[in-house]
Amino acid sequence: MRRHLGEGEGPIIPDVVATDESASGYVWRNQAPLLIPDLREDDRFPKVFGLLREKGFRTYYVFPLTVGEKRIGTLGVGSRVPHAPMGRTTSACCDVWPSWWRLP
Repeated sequence: MRRHLGEGEGPIIPDVVATDESASGYVWRNQAPLLIPDLREDDRFPKVFGLLREKGFRTYYVFPLTVGEKRIGTLGVGSRVPHAPMGRTTSACCDVWPSWWRLP
């Protein structure tokens, strides 16, 4: 899986990461969002999550990107605040994500 990622100070995740070693690969294979409310409490994908933790990220969400039936990638969003965004908004977003994010 190739990374297209940016942050103010440059890339965080290596250009190429095996799909079985990353949250993005997991989401791409399963076509379901993955929500990590606090990276300090999750030990999956140590290569990628370790790099995110080193940069101070606490929350990380990854969503599948699909056009019709074709998988085109994933979108990962991180925050330096644990459990962000909070509460019912996050749950509601994930419940409806597949129905409103699919592109025609």
